Amino acid sequence: MRFQIYLRLVIPAYLLGLIHFSALGQSITYEDLKSFNSNQEKNQEFIILNNLVKKEGKIIRNFDSNKYEEIVFENAEGLRSSFDANQIKGFQLSNGRVFESVLIPGSSKRQFLQRLFSGQLMSLYSFGDKYYVFNGLEIYELRSVYDETKDISIKNPSKYVPYLYLFSTLMAGKCFGQVSPILQKTKLTENDLVILLEKFHKCENSEYITHIAKIPAFKLASQVKFGVNRSGLRSIQKEEGRKDRLQFLSGYQASYSLLLEEFRSLPRFNFQISFQAERSTQELRSDLDHPIGFFKGQEKFQLQTLSIPLSFNYEVLKRPNQQVYMGMGIGFAFSKLTSDFGIIEVDWTNQDYLSLVEKSFLNVQENSVFSLTQIGFKRKVSQKLWILSELQLRYLPNYYSSTLNQFESTYHRLDTSLHFGIQF
Repeated sequence: MRFQIYLRLVIPAYLLGLIHFSALGQSITYEDLKSFNSNQEKNQEFIILNNLVKKEGKIIRNFDSNKYEEIVFENAEGLRSSFDANQIKGFQLSNGRVFESVLIPGSSKRQFLQRLFSGQLMSLYSFGDKYYVFNGLEIYELRSVYDETKDISIKNPSKYVPYLYLFSTLMAGKCFGQVSPILQKTKLTENDLVILLEKFHKCENSEYITHIAKIPAFKLASQVKFGVNRSGLRSIQKEEGRKDRLQFLSGYQASYSLLLEEFRSLPRFNFQISFQAERSTQELRSDLDHPIGFFKGQEKFQLQTLSIPLSFNYEVLKRPNQQVYMGMGIGFAFSKLTSDFGIIEVDWTNQDYLSLVEKSFLNVQENSVFSLTQIGFKRKVSQKLWILSELQLRYLPNYYSSTLNQFESTYHRLDTSLHFGIQF
């Protein structure tokens, strides 16, 4: 009976060029999977030796990844040993990730594949950005396009999507009618593939384990930060003979951030949305040497800004107790300028007197979009508490405009901010 199933599932796929066979002696049996799954316990780490003996201990690592070439295992006595995929059958991490040694199609050596789903009929694996399905007999790579150099037996390959056709073959039978609508909408992503396999096993009344159900898609954290900032000018449009100097007297910031981090498939990346309030006292001095006269302006003002920065960060150093990250993003700023004092002095060329006018000559863009880049450091001080420092650079285009006797100049705003805070 098993041989007939093998013929029904494997031969059509082979004729269509969908699979490459691994060595039969190295193929993974369902009994291996069952033994591996039966040893799972919550928050426990262990390795499975090639003779299917479980050894409890700890996997030494800087962070939880979805790809391992080699692991360092510390046993109950504190002794450490390194293992690659040829030396052990697999291992489990405390966060629920399960890895197994597999000889993947087209490879000459075994690799640790993350097992996303294990079922009596089929199991799903990932290795980097590639996915594999195991039907108890053979390992199949799920591909979105045919390789024209290998799949020479396929006529009109553009009419077929390889992984969809493969699943149509593997799921042929009484349940295909129920899973077919889901199959046609299935994308080559871990969530879609798992949903498809769950539906198929439920219809077939077969047992399964969804390993990634134990692993959150991401983790949420909050940050509270306080800091100081300085602002500068960069000219975009100004009259000849015009000089503007921005004196930054004081500036303070406070922010709350919501952090989405430790993504299941991208553990080094995080996304951050912040709500930031800032207040600064500044003074602008402007000179304009013009044929009709020499203009001097001085204005002291308060600037209040509410902003919503959105940033993507990459953790260049990621260890259990410290992290260094770099990021970039965009944001939205809402500003209000309050003038404390403004005066314009004009020494007319053809007149022997000075004009003094008390007035504001500076405006800011009230609603603006800005870009930012940042680098930060975090250190863990307790189970859920981190302290952090962050340097941020921000660019607000066409932000300032100042007018001296109808001569207008426009400037970009350049901010440098240093933040300190906590993450919890």
